[in-house]
Amino acid sequence: GSKLVPNLVGRNGVVRMNNDGYNELVSKITNMTDKVSQNMFPETYSQILESSLEQTEYLGKMLDNAQLDTTNWADDTISLQMNQVAKIMKMRSELGNERDVFMLKLGGWDTHSDLKEDFNEQLTKINDALSKFHEEIKTKQGLWDNVTIVSISDFGRTLTSNGKGTDHAWGGNYFIAGGGVKGKNIFGKYPEELGANSDLNLGRGRILPTTSWEAMWNSIAQWFGVVDSEMDTVLPNKKNFPSSDIFDKNDLFEGWA
Repeated sequence: GSKLVPNLVGRNGVVRMNNDGYNELVSKITNMTDKVSQNMFPETYSQILESSLEQTEYLGKMLDNAQLDTTNWADDTISLQMNQVAKIMKMRSELGNERDVFMLKLGGWDTHSDLKEDFNEQLTKINDALSKFHEEIKTKQGLWDNVTIVSISDFGRTLTSNGKGTDHAWGGNYFIAGGGVKGKNIFGKYPEELGANSDLNLGRGRILPTTSWEAMWNSIAQWFGVVDSEMDTVLPNKKNFPSSDIFDKNDLFEGWA
């Protein structure tokens, strides 16, 4: 169960009304939302409006007062987001949260030009953010064994150059990290050939993926607690791939044997 499930934690925390606007408007908002409607649509809207404003104000105040033991976080988008996530995790008892899922976003990967400089800068940001997050969650909070971090992207990049950088493609490489993850392993089938003669090369270095999202998410969902009887509902496309190509929790995680 959970008293509060935050939808989004941005780089600067929860966005609240400016200049004590909530306290100024709360009586008017309550007067508007207290009226019961026989129509489900306005009634649902009123309930969501009231609860979302209350929860935003409640969580915002908690985040304002939350302090992490790890200091000197970088002042970039991904580090600030991870800082907020670490605060939410630290307040898990007060919030009544048993499990949480956080989605963090880092743009700037559209490397049509200046590939080397942009890519190095992006990886530096991720490395700095993960280093601080790992220090806080493992050393300070002792929760690293309860955490799994998954990187994802909506598309890959071409292996060949457009003259300045790379263009949109398909297959890519992604990482999973966490206290229970079997580290230092590469999963999936690495292509035997990446050149123009490869059966997986769709042209200009656009590589056809050899591993499905379902292969990875099946094991992560098991780790998260999804039972096998519900997996087809959670991963409806899983049935389109051979079972031999789907990862089990024992493949990616320690301590399940």
